[in-house]
Amino acid sequence: MEDIYSMRRFQFEYSNEKLFVRELEKLRAWERRQMAQGMLFHIYCETVDRDRIKTVCDYLEKYFPDADYIGCTTSGNIVSGDKGQSDICVSCTMFEYPDTQYKVFQLPLEENSHEVGQRLKRYIDENPWVKSVELLTTINGISMTKFCESFTDCRDDVCIFGGGAYSPDLNANNGFVFSKGHEMTTQGVVLLMTGGDDFHMVTMHITGWKPLGREFTVTKAQDSRLYELDGQPAFDVYYKYLHINNDENFFENSLEFPIFYKHNGIDILRAPASSNEDGSLNLTSAVDENVSAKLAYGDPEVIIDSVKAESIAVADFQPDVIDVFSCAA
Repeated sequence: MEDIYSMRRFQFEYSNEKLFVRELEKLRAWERRQMAQGMLFHIYCETVDRDRIKTVCDYLEKYFPDADYIGCTTSGNIVSGDKGQSDICVSCTMFEYPDTQYKVFQLPLEENSHEVGQRLKRYIDENPWVKSVELLTTINGISMTKFCESFTDCRDDVCIFGGGAYSPDLNANNGFVFSKGHEMTTQGVVLLMTGGDDFHMVTMHITGWKPLGREFTVTKAQDSRLYELDGQPAFDVYYKYLHINNDENFFENSLEFPIFYKHNGIDILRAPASSNEDGSLNLTSAVDENVSAKLAYGDPEVIIDSVKAESIAVADFQPDVIDVFSCAA
């Protein structure tokens, strides 16, 4: 008996044009043979070479003119469960049910992030076919809190997930996102909405990070800028306990030690994106004053145990596709 799939995933790397064209020709032959109902590409780039990325996009548009693509820069790619060998990875999703559909948005993400979120929320409300929202976003100096809060009262059957667009140099703010028909931008968000009667998805919240040491109180914060912990400059905690300096390498050195606290009953991690001369920290999202916080550490054994525990639910769901995305950690 032939297996029935709602979608299939093909993944390959771009190392040179000749090999890439060979992969695309094989993919096009498979598509025609199986009569896929729709196609979508993800392009993950461990490079900021825009000309190299544009070459990949041009080939996709040539061989699959009706297919969309979305993409972003990363600090590492995962291919077939291992670290990618090339700096560009391409994933192709083929939808096999005729009622499965998707919609791609690319929008600027600056100080009006709440307005952008509200616009997208209205689209979800007006289109009951939407079952999932995948977002790839830059985080260059923008707090994602107001944007994310726009989706707090989404329908229960809508899964929302995604990641940040970093670059190979974690200390550089040159990561960008892009999609078909739009420019590569260092301040924007790309969203993929997918759904249909035969489309089903689940998301899982796995951290595995554990708090370290003593507890602190956030005594001064404004939006995504954390000024003080226990009345002292927030940076002092990183210097005193971890001997991390306040320099251009702060983000890379502090990445394994985000700030850990509970928000709405969920363990939240706030990674400092950079440090300032006054000892304040720029976080990726806002943090409230008068809340308790600790430093956290990504213990590999705890993380793996958390993933193993959730793998039981994965086996029960029996997915056609599992998405794994590496942004920075």
